[in-house]
Amino acid sequence: MKADALMSDVELVRLFSEARRTMELSKALRLVIVEADRRRKDGLSLTALPIVDLVAAMHNTTREALVGRQGGPGAFQLGRPRAICWWLLHYRFGMSYPALGEAFGGRHHATVLRLTARFNEEVKADEDLRQQLAEIEAAAWGQIGKKVA
Repeated sequence: MKADALMSDVELVRLFSEARRTMELSKALRLVIVEADRRRKDGLSLTALPIVDLVAAMHNTTREALVGRQGGPGAFQLGRPRAICWWLLHYRFGMSYPALGEAFGGRHHATVLRLTARFNEEVKADEDLRQQLAEIEAAAWGQIGKKVA
């Protein structure tokens, strides 16, 4: 009766082996992504590209405009889309403030930190904004999966 309720040793070994293989694949995938990120010339990581592209499309602008430092008449309108990118990349994808600043036109990390913290207060107070961010994040993960596969 006891043997029926518990997994057999063979099943346990098979599950352990499968889990180990999955962990090795996951580790290998992370190494591939890190290497791809290192080789990129524009400073944006493989995980950052889909987010920046999605946010740019939502706000009728381009990736270059979002990550660039150019000023001009439309520069003020890029603050909100940049804040969305920075918030997602920092809070959901773990990108550091210095890395964000470097990837977005060589900005100082304190600039990124201040804008992201201010935007985080809006996120806490606005349910619709949280839903919008969740949709962008889900779409970005879908894009990341397509690029890696």
